Amino acid sequence: MFDVARGWHRILNVLEKRRLLPSDALTPAELAHRIREQTQDERIERFVWRFYYPGIYGQCDLSGLSDEAEQIVCAIEGHDPAAITAAPAVPVVNTSATSTCPVCGRQSAKRRSRS
Repeated sequence: MFDVARGWHRILNVLEKRRLLPSDALTPAELAHRIREQTQDERIERFVWRFYYPGIYGQCDLSGLSDEAEQIVCAIEGHDPAAITAAPAVPVVNTSATSTCPVCGRQSAKRRSRS
């Protein structure tokens, strides 16, 4: 089974090597959003919302999605950039100024809607 925490650390290593890791402390969602705005790359945001948060905070069984999570991380690392093209986009719809995480109840900043 894919270890989402280890995958997140692999992503952070890539961001650090590319000098995209900001010096301020951000949540994974805030960091992913900032990277998407800077690079137009949605893969990190997709990983955070589809795998990292559900796997870490939701205690969800992601065993059926392990291959997709691994493909995203490998594509970000540059091992196989084409592997992610088949993965469906995860729609994020939020019209309020803040949203509440259904798992932990924490308020987060507004994310742009995607479809």
